[in-house]
Amino acid sequence: MPLSSICSELNYLPLTTDQLVGSVDHVTFDKNELVIFDKSSPAIHRFDDDGNHINSIPILEGNGPDELQYISDYTIKRNEEVIEVLGYQKIVSYAMSGQPTDASVLSVLPQQMMELEGNSVFYFGNSVYSNSEVKDYEHKLLIISEEGEIQNALIPIKEVNSKIRYQVDDSFPVYNGKQLFFTNPEQFIYEITDNNLSKRYHINFGESAIPEGYFAEISSLDNVNILMDQVFSDGYVSLLHNVIETQNAVYFQFHTSFAERSSVAFYSKESEETITGKGFENDIDGGIAPTSFTANYDDEWLVGTVFPSDILNDEDQIRDVPESNLHELITNTTNSFDSNPVLVKCRSL
Repeated sequence: MPLSSICSELNYLPLTTDQLVGSVDHVTFDKNELVIFDKSSPAIHRFDDDGNHINSIPILEGNGPDELQYISDYTIKRNEEVIEVLGYQKIVSYAMSGQPTDASVLSVLPQQMMELEGNSVFYFGNSVYSNSEVKDYEHKLLIISEEGEIQNALIPIKEVNSKIRYQVDDSFPVYNGKQLFFTNPEQFIYEITDNNLSKRYHINFGESAIPEGYFAEISSLDNVNILMDQVFSDGYVSLLHNVIETQNAVYFQFHTSFAERSSVAFYSKESEETITGKGFENDIDGGIAPTSFTANYDDEWLVGTVFPSDILNDEDQIRDVPESNLHELITNTTNSFDSNPVLVKCRSL
């Protein structure tokens, strides 16, 4: 079925700027602003709701006072009007104008972070189990106050899962003011409230769900790729990513193989039915590049990325796609965003 069939409305948002946006790794809609985390540049790009460029904040790489190694995530602190960028054991704060304002050194190695009610929430992958500096915590989430005190430690990291090192760009989706969270190999979507977790959704894969104790049985496999290949060859599914909730639906992706692209799942709250599998025909960008929805806009829209430079190279082919949603995009494409990604917005059914 066409991927656009899950959308009651579909439109494209060009990013109008002469500033090159290298990649769209994480998208946040905040206070009528669109904020894009671009790891390849690396930079933070700010746009208004119409895609007009406000400014770009270059992230300095290196070992200097305001520089970072291995840039992995960011969070917006509106009460201070700063953007905090997470690197290797360090956070650098930037004013919205782009100037670095502060830096703090961490004794731990989180992969992601976010702000929640004045506290910082740090996410740790399974691989940190063997890191001596976090041995006292051994949890996926640490909630830390502004004063540096640990408010809570959530989801213990199991040693048998330490080889599952699959990383996603954003484990902290937001819906209707609610802070959600997901992690692998868990099959739950959680909600974080009052410095604690509650289970919001259980993703029931039925017979394809990984059985309790399964990873302990295959823990002798000493390579993450070999281990996950075993998971898939045994017929199980795993590795959630791009979890998004809107007023009408829950959208997420998961893997059944490393060799094939991920599967899409779309759960309708109204009908309580789930459409899933690889059977979606990608008519949103002609199938030239797989479209993944990665963000929620205004609790109604799924947001993904289209690369017009790829599309324009195959313009004749795309025009042959019946009732293609790309015709308007191709017609209106100009050199001003020829090299930059375009956001596609799908109002979910």
